[in-house]
Amino acid sequence: RKAGGGMNRTAWRRENVNALLRTLYALTKAQSPQAQFTISPAADVKKNERTLYADVRRWCREDGYCDRIIPQLYFGFLHQTLPFDRCLNTWMKLCESNPQKLCVGLAVYKVGETDPYAGERGKSEWIDDSTILRREIDLLGSDCHNMAERAPNLGPAVEYIESKLDPAVLDRIDRRGRPIFRAALGARSSAD
Repeated sequence: RKAGGGMNRTAWRRENVNALLRTLYALTKAQSPQAQFTISPAADVKKNERTLYADVRRWCREDGYCDRIIPQLYFGFLHQTLPFDRCLNTWMKLCESNPQKLCVGLAVYKVGETDPYAGERGKSEWIDDSTILRREIDLLGSDCHNMAERAPNLGPAVEYIESKLDPAVLDRIDRRGRPIFRAALGARSSAD
């Protein structure tokens, strides 16, 4: 506590991470004022604060840490401990005073895969439900502080993802014969 100015170890570590981020942000802006400085923390706010010493609450509400915060909401709706909609609501509340800061990282890589960390109820959700990403994008578009104003056209993002995927991967079907990626992205199937 002496060296930490009376702070406990966790608070001291968190404040040192804050100081590092403030410095990196200031240096980035001094070099390139138009650059967007982003941070992509874990979805679990408590884990960020207690284990990773990431003061995400402060980063969301105060300037000088980041221009955008992109929490990694890599979960389905049935995830046992961190369902997507609950995580999204938590982050929306954290960024309430500064909503333009919030962007959300989605788990495109999970489509058509088992999620062994999602618990019994959610482990097959990404295989059994090919609409998860589309529903997450729809939820963001309608509920995330007018995200549609900040990203009025998700079409280019979908086109970019499609352009990066091999057509054989893009046209892959799940074990029930349903399209995986095209359905998730809300894009037209190759048969259209």
